[in-house]
Amino acid sequence: MKKSLLSAGLVLALVASAGAQAVNWYSGTVGVTLPDNSAVGATFDTTGGIWSSSPSGPIDSVSVVLNISGGYNGDLFGYLVYKDGSDTRTEILLNRMGGGSNPASGSGWGTGGTTTDFVTLRSAGVTLTDGVANGIHGVSPGTGLSVAAGSSYTPDSTRTLNETFRNMKAGGTWTLFMGDMAAGDQSTLVSWGVETTAVPEPATWSLLVIGVGLQVVVTGRKKRARPLTA
Repeated sequence: MKKSLLSAGLVLALVASAGAQAVNWYSGTVGVTLPDNSAVGATFDTTGGIWSSSPSGPIDSVSVVLNISGGYNGDLFGYLVYKDGSDTRTEILLNRMGGGSNPASGSGWGTGGTTTDFVTLRSAGVTLTDGVANGIHGVSPGTGLSVAAGSSYTPDSTRTLNETFRNMKAGGTWTLFMGDMAAGDQSTLVSWGVETTAVPEPATWSLLVIGVGLQVVVTGRKKRARPLTA
């Protein structure tokens, strides 16, 4: 009886752990000044920089951090591309929000310098993530939106980041495009990062243990159901 209960508990624990989420983050310092008044822009990917661990399993949620120095929010256009080996998806992060001619729209998203850990990057930059109240999406040019370092905003996307990238396989390559679409007051991408949560895929040994546990439970039930003999 105790063996059966122990096995059942083990099975439940393994099933629960299979649904748990693993958080992985990437951060990279680039220090690149964007071409002024140019749709060519610049691209940056996650082939360099630092991953906290090797992400695996289907993606559940995504957020992006940008540490930008100089220029104006309203000059900037940016999008995020993800390739997982079999699928490629793209989502807009910034679409010239707040108005480029209004200084109140905020020049400088945090301070410069090297940011090799994600906590520092989040405090120095701006986090674009789903489900925050002070969203960028839908802000009309000239409204003077202030974008503060260390704050979180909703990306200026047609869908949420989670809707776009959810269920893609983690471990692929993220590519960030940034363009300065108006003349004067250039912006520099000091550093950037992406944070994902993924549902880890059960390891082979875990599946084997679950199978053994289920077998023990079934065997125990069969023994209890066996009739007594004289």
